[in-house]
Amino acid sequence: MDEAIEQTVEYPLAVRRLAKQVGLHIVRSSRFLLPRMHQEVLTQSQAFVLDLLLEKDQPWRISDLAFASGVRLPSMTDLVARMERQGWIRKEGTARDRRSVAVTLTVEGRAIIQNFERRQIHLIAQRLVFLSDEDQAAIEQALPALNRLFNGSEDLSG
Repeated sequence: MDEAIEQTVEYPLAVRRLAKQVGLHIVRSSRFLLPRMHQEVLTQSQAFVLDLLLEKDQPWRISDLAFASGVRLPSMTDLVARMERQGWIRKEGTARDRRSVAVTLTVEGRAIIQNFERRQIHLIAQRLVFLSDEDQAAIEQALPALNRLFNGSEDLSG
């Protein structure tokens, strides 16, 4: 049995209930978006990498992309190679370390991820307009807390 599971902390009932509800909403959100966002051109992994490159708008080392994506370096190396062949990203050597490679978006890669994001916004906006102003405001008010919850940092005290 997994040691992490065996060492589970007993959280207060209210926290466990909230965690269950958040988890269910994540699953439902994925079930809603994934089939509607599916396209043969762009996989979920590719979209994640392109989004990282677009968000920071600076070169990323392949090892950093692997860490941010939660995959092993060889898997990210393969993904980057495929995306480079497709013309979405460019690999360049870094000035500091000749062995290190930096990855940047190409014009085509930027266009693909921006189109992907536009489709996602459209799909969600189609649903949001049917919610009351109060529901929309509640979602907007929850966003900062959700960002803190899922920002990837282990330390949420700040």
